[in-house]
Amino acid sequence: MTFKTIGIIIAKRDGRDADRVYTIYTKEHGKISALAKSVKKITSKLAGHLELFTYATFTIARGRGRDHIATVDAIAHFVPSFDKSDRLIAALYCLECTDQMVRDAHRDDELFDLLYGFIQEVAGGDIPSTQLARTYLYNLCVLLGYGVPQEQFSLHDHLFPRLNSMPKSQVYFEHLTSGSK
Repeated sequence: MTFKTIGIIIAKRDGRDADRVYTIYTKEHGKISALAKSVKKITSKLAGHLELFTYATFTIARGRGRDHIATVDAIAHFVPSFDKSDRLIAALYCLECTDQMVRDAHRDDELFDLLYGFIQEVAGGDIPSTQLARTYLYNLCVLLGYGVPQEQFSLHDHLFPRLNSMPKSQVYFEHLTSGSK
């Protein structure tokens, strides 16, 4: 059985030989892990589409023990600028936290919107990396049900808006960018 889904790559790790296991957060299925066969080979057609911060359409084939990535069509690569190493480090840390904190098959539309807005802001925004990471991690904790006091993030109440009817993926970072324009 196969299914098609839109998702964001949040983690990757080496598998056997030329294989790699990817963790993808999808809107329809939540967090899933899938194996990409022979992706580390030079001739792999999937390799260019399977990088962190990639927003893509995936075709996933259900396997006996593990799902397999059959096809990938990248919609956008939200890669942070490598000349801003602090931004890249903060973004990688946030993806790692997301991977560790969210359980497999956990589906949450608001979490997907938070993650999508975050990778967009990482790639092209002007928000300082520390403030961006703290805002993301705070909102991630709130969405996952952890009662984390805002004081632990050393930021003020006005930096964390309540979810409302704003367009998706803008709700979490709109308040940070509106003051800088």
